[in-house]
Amino acid sequence: MRLMVYRAASRAEQGLDFHENAYWCRAFCAEKAMEIGTNGVQLLGGHGFIREHPVELWYRNLRAAALLQGAACI
Repeated sequence: MRLMVYRAASRAEQGLDFHENAYWCRAFCAEKAMEIGTNGVQLLGGHGFIREHPVELWYRNLRAAALLQGAACI
């Protein structure tokens, strides 16, 4: 993921067309973030949904960000 971000940033700094790289980077990173958040909640079981646990907050924020970003692939 980091290499994808660096490549898009490098292309932007060089004045090259970076929009497609940035789009795919955002889509891939958003998908992987959801996968990581889901795995974290699954790992904790019922504890992952307790409001006092930080993983619940991270997962809730991930879900909200996914809704605000819209469809990953159009």
